[in-house]
Amino acid sequence: METIDVIRKLLKENAGVDPDDVTEDATLESLNLDSIDVAELICNLEDELEIDFGNPQDINTVGDVINHIKSL
Repeated sequence: METIDVIRKLLKENAGVDPDDVTEDATLESLNLDSIDVAELICNLEDELEIDFGNPQDINTVGDVINHIKSL
């Protein structure tokens, strides 16, 4: 499963976000995610992908999340 598909699945399950709205250009703010939603997404991504996401700066879009994961 591609990383964006994992993100779509997790956001649908945990925040009720329409998967069609989750694109690499979509900002986390435009998806109506607050800081708690983002923290939950990161924790779930760590579990799902078996990674340590760390504490990156400048994560504003879904693409930023994907690029950070690719850099690990």
